[in-house]
Amino acid sequence: MAETPKDHAIEMAQNALNEIDTYSQHGLPPVYKNAQAWLSDFYPGLPWNDGIFHSLEWLTTNPKAETIIARFSERVNFDMMAELRRALANRER
Repeated sequence: MAETPKDHAIEMAQNALNEIDTYSQHGLPPVYKNAQAWLSDFYPGLPWNDGIFHSLEWLTTNPKAETIIARFSERVNFDMMAELRRALANRER
């Protein structure tokens, strides 16, 4: 159970990574035209406040996540790590 807002954000990132891992193995469900279309369902699974940046930091710096995201990116022909880094860069704005 998450103890702090950061812990909760990381827990949500871990759940998102589980979803990415599933899709890295089986591909996206046919309801999605492409990975870009899937993003509209991906991001709502992360915190809807500044905690999203803790989630994004975890996803972009965790070695296990990096491996899974690379496999996903190859499977769906979409650079998910670049997408996550762009989203994280929005923190500066």
